[in-house]
Amino acid sequence: MRNVAGEIEGAKLAMQFCIDNHIEEIDIYYDYEGVEKWCTGVWKTNKSGTISYKQFYDEIKKKSVKVSFNKVKVTPATSTTMSPTDSQKTLWELNSFFLLLY
Repeated sequence: MRNVAGEIEGAKLAMQFCIDNHIEEIDIYYDYEGVEKWCTGVWKTNKSGTISYKQFYDEIKKKSVKVSFNKVKVTPATSTTMSPTDSQKTLWELNSFFLLLY
């Protein structure tokens, strides 16, 4: 469940970043279907975390941020061959990307 919570929090942070920096569109890439399906109403929000995520997304839409969801496939080979150094590099690249936007 931690991976799911991490993806949800990552999506929320990215959407909030758009609001805070007057960015009108965002593409969110995810591997867990719920990241999109809870927002769009395809899946029911039965737990407090998913309910608040859906409410957050609904507020983002009201603030005129266009969110596009993009499913990516992560294979077991991809996730098991990634070293901590690789993941740190990926995080650094993501942080650099957000700094460029800012």
